[in-house]
Amino acid sequence: MSSQSELNFGCPNIDLVELPRLKLAFTARCDHDGVLRLYSVDHVDIFIYNESNAFTAKMLRGIPHSLLLSNVRGEMQVLVPVIEPKRPTILTEPFSTFIVPFFTPLELLSERYFLYPVHVSLSFLLTKGINSAVYLVLLRFLHRDYEDVFRLADSIATDTVLNPEGLRQFKQFNNTSDDLHPDAHACRLKITLVTIDSSNPYSWDITVELARYIVKLDNVSSNCRLSPEEELQLLESEAIVLSTTSPKYSPVLHNEYLMALCFNRKEQLNALMKNQSGNFVEVACRIPARSIAGGWPLYQDNTVFGETYTTMTEITSISDGEKSWQQEVCTV
Repeated sequence: MSSQSELNFGCPNIDLVELPRLKLAFTARCDHDGVLRLYSVDHVDIFIYNESNAFTAKMLRGIPHSLLLSNVRGEMQVLVPVIEPKRPTILTEPFSTFIVPFFTPLELLSERYFLYPVHVSLSFLLTKGINSAVYLVLLRFLHRDYEDVFRLADSIATDTVLNPEGLRQFKQFNNTSDDLHPDAHACRLKITLVTIDSSNPYSWDITVELARYIVKLDNVSSNCRLSPEEELQLLESEAIVLSTTSPKYSPVLHNEYLMALCFNRKEQLNALMKNQSGNFVEVACRIPARSIAGGWPLYQDNTVFGETYTTMTEITSISDGEKSWQQEVCTV
């Protein structure tokens, strides 16, 4: 039967919206003010909230595949489907935050979406369960919201191995491996610190991350800095390689320069922590042999910009230009 609006405008009303991948459905009905809204069939008194403001826009940055929900009391939640987010490498934009979603096979998903309650201040999202926290940290990391990542890291603290779905999301931090911003190193170290007793596999080498953090320490923002106690906890753990006799030593990953950085930083922090009087102290540092062609210790780490950021490509024809653009702008 055609409704009056269909007869007048030729377009039927939307009565039901189904999301079969998420096993969710929304039905259209009027609220107590007579406003037509899409209410959730699966969750009582929750509807899709279409009004946005500066607070909600900032809160949802980096989560383009989300839905903002609300109830009649104005309590809001964010519905986020579980996908594998990847950030393509765009050589001309080394700090891009563009995310491409890859759908995980449904048979591998026990949780197809997460609901994140919105804090009353509309300034941040709350998490329910460690899996939802890991996923939110991942999304924030891909969007380069380092301060949020550092703050949320405590919500994924655990001393046990994650379940299969949590491990799958934890391994997706590998998609941030090309991010060499000073704060990115700090965030990886913070995540390592709160999960170091859990035996969860990291997608980064802790010694390399710590050495890069030390080199870029002057450029790490104040909100992402580890405390001296936290640095020492990492430096004194078995996961750090300080010499070729360390259990985790790998000749492919670890060189004398990286090991010297970590060793010297450890000695410095130990001396500072023990020196309560504030008097002058001496620290024994390790100076590896300097190669003839090398510039060590006069070394500058420019990895934050990417190795190929400043390279030039000679274009002599239209086809060369099209080929170069396709390779550089959207290399996944």
